Amino acid sequence: MRVDVIIPCRNAARYIADALESVMRQTHRDLAVVVVDDGSVLEQANKGPSAARNTALRVSRGECVAFLDADDRWHPEKLARQVSHLRTRPECGLVHTAIRQIDAAGEPGGAAPNMPRRRATQGDCLAVLLERNAITTSSVLLRRDVLGGDEFLAGLHHAEDWDLWLRLAARTRFGYIDEALTDYRVHDTNATRLEERMLAGMLTALDRAIARTADPALRRPAYGRRREIVAALAHTAYERDDIDRARLFFRQARPALDSLGWARYVAVSLPAAVRRPARTCWRRLRGALTA
Repeated sequence: MRVDVIIPCRNAARYIADALESVMRQTHRDLAVVVVDDGSVLEQANKGPSAARNTALRVSRGECVAFLDADDRWHPEKLARQVSHLRTRPECGLVHTAIRQIDAAGEPGGAAPNMPRRRATQGDCLAVLLERNAITTSSVLLRRDVLGGDEFLAGLHHAEDWDLWLRLAARTRFGYIDEALTDYRVHDTNATRLEERMLAGMLTALDRAIARTADPALRRPAYGRRREIVAALAHTAYERDDIDRARLFFRQARPALDSLGWARYVAVSLPAAVRRPARTCWRRLRGALTA
């Protein structure tokens, strides 16, 4: 199987050589690499990873497509193991691997607090994916024919991968290799650290999936996950004093609120003349208790 490796690249000079070297070390040799942006094989004005990957998808012709972020890297057997998996399991349209976190210097370790817990998302897995995206983009290999006319959602700069996996999971089975064949690099510029934008992207992806899903057994857990995301957005808005948005999100998330969420929901529902001095007193009391 010919594999086209798609690497979106923006301000990644520090890491791109490591990513490319990991591709060149693959034991599966029938491959081509398409790098998009920043003086690479293809160039375009920065439009986000979705547009970059879509540009590469339109010009590549391999039977399979693999995605590699410019700051991540692969272990030498990664593609070979995945191609073998797809060859022996024609019912699978996508196969992903376990990951290993590395730090900015490429050493094992680091911590990405917003990364969801990895688990074996495989088989008929739409129900699992509606609750949580546990698939790292750089670990994915997929058959081109399962894409049909689908691409990453242009303009969605966070959770664009989740949005695509949800569409694919509705029509094909996923495979999983429980070996850490993909290195995910944790550093200060990881997109996953931009919490509010990430949450907004997740909400968009999930709302699109809910709109496509008629099965009540799938919609119930999806709505549960939606309330969790909205609750997180409510807390984020509260922390930056965007009271109107916090009130809106807390109202939507009510069944999923914990004690802090309910306290903050009550706080943002108070008249401003009461809320502001009460919040000032609470902050002073909290500061005194933690001093």
